Amino acid sequence: MADTSPTEADGELRIYKCPECVPTRLWLNRKEAIYSKCTKMKCELKGIAPLKPELLEGKEKDLFEGKLRCYGHYKCKECNRNWSSASSWAHKGQRCNGCKKMKFAHSQRPLGGGRRPQEAKPPHAKDLCQKCVDVNSLCTKLDAFRLSDVKPNQSSLLRKK
Repeated sequence: MADTSPTEADGELRIYKCPECVPTRLWLNRKEAIYSKCTKMKCELKGIAPLKPELLEGKEKDLFEGKLRCYGHYKCKECNRNWSSASSWAHKGQRCNGCKKMKFAHSQRPLGGGRRPQEAKPPHAKDLCQKCVDVNSLCTKLDAFRLSDVKPNQSSLLRKK
């Protein structure tokens, strides 16, 4: 498969923490802008710098390295489809159900705080998931990064503007 790695068009993966939110809000995204904005309803703090990946520790480092499952949002520009998945992995893609092209999440966050009841969740499409193909098993059985795994802010991890 030639399309299993993110391209320049997908954007560089960055990890962010909002310095204002309690509990600390953490997310990853591939948007072109280096600085991000907190999207929590009452916060919306702008100009948040990405964390330095080399200073991450524990589960946050594992999340960024693609060792833990998280919640991701996807968009296929070729066929105009959007989807989200509770089986999203940093640096791993999912194939679009329409055109079958590999897509990488444009934004990811810890699992938890979901609004959908467990029984309404559609089954994970193992054949469309790069992680499932790589491990030759259903990736939903692997460890996940949850809201409770987010460490409180530490100013030493934040990049200076």
